[in-house]
Amino acid sequence: PFVLCMLGIDNFKFLIDTHGKQAGIELQSTIVASIQEQLGSRDCIFRMSGSEFVVLFDGIDMEESKRRMESAQETLRLA
Repeated sequence: PFVLCMLGIDNFKFLIDTHGKQAGIELQSTIVASIQEQLGSRDCIFRMSGSEFVVLFDGIDMEESKRRMESAQETLRLA
């Protein structure tokens, strides 16, 4: 089994317009690093566009993938 999660960064264009491209790059790096901490060896994260990502969890069920994504989200909230 596998689970595919799609996520986007809210207000990403506003962030870039207000704080510049470098701030956007730094935000993307922070988000990817937080998600990568939750990935197993068979999982992958892909950037689809400037503010959209896809995470592929391989070998886990929906509940476990949801727990991992919520953990990454909580880490970002605290950052």
